[in-house]
Amino acid sequence: MDVNDPRFETYEQRFRALADAATLVKVAEPSLNATRCYLFLYGENGLTPEEEFEVLDKLASEPPEQLKRLEVDTDYWQDIALFVI
Repeated sequence: MDVNDPRFETYEQRFRALADAATLVKVAEPSLNATRCYLFLYGENGLTPEEEFEVLDKLASEPPEQLKRLEVDTDYWQDIALFVI
């Protein structure tokens, strides 16, 4: 979601609450493209803001043990991905 969108603060709060409950993984296996559902906090998800909130709702409805978190931290880019396999 665009950080300049007026709904970003709500999106970020909901996303981070899910991320706190998710299991941290070091490498997404299988690749994120093979997961049932994934969403990045800051990255371009290719979705409208409404669709991003729908994906958050879907992730929140998954059993907690299936929700995974991948933290991306490079010298110039940081992001968090939530996903279910």
